[in-house]
Amino acid sequence: MSQVELAALIQEAAQNSVAAGAQSISLAVEEELPRGRVRLSLCAEGPGLRPASLAAPGRLRLKAAAQACGGHFQLASALVEGVWLAAEFQRNHEGCLPLGDLAGAWLALLAEHPAVHWQFHYRAGPCAFLFDDQDVKSELRDRPLAEPAVMAYLREVLAAGVRGVRAAQPASIEPRAVGEAGCQP
Repeated sequence: MSQVELAALIQEAAQNSVAAGAQSISLAVEEELPRGRVRLSLCAEGPGLRPASLAAPGRLRLKAAAQACGGHFQLASALVEGVWLAAEFQRNHEGCLPLGDLAGAWLALLAEHPAVHWQFHYRAGPCAFLFDDQDVKSELRDRPLAEPAVMAYLREVLAAGVRGVRAAQPASIEPRAVGEAGCQP
């Protein structure tokens, strides 16, 4: 990857939450095409962060990327409850990073942190994809997520979910990942 992508920054912010002890993390990406915006949010349930941990590198890079393109960044943390962050980016701003390989970032998080409960949500317009790893983990029973056949299946599910959402959008949206995709009327 020659240029940093938003997907990599999302992945890094999620890894900061895992390092702080999060047991359940929900990541959402929403593209508002008519307004030219991308919104990212992370909700991590766990012990929360002490004030010194709020300045973790992934969070700081995400904040800088949002501010560099006329967007904004919010972060809240409560000990024992967890962390919530949101970032908004102006896609038409010359300083906005590309979204990048969302499915690849999500797959890396699943592979690197299988004990965490992950939920991924991607929306563009009326179309959305939602992936909850609990569904897969309950089917696998004792088989590890890191098994090559399981990783290949997850890679395809995530990639198909992102593609499914993007396929229903105008050509100006860049390609991304998969799960259970659908559109609302």
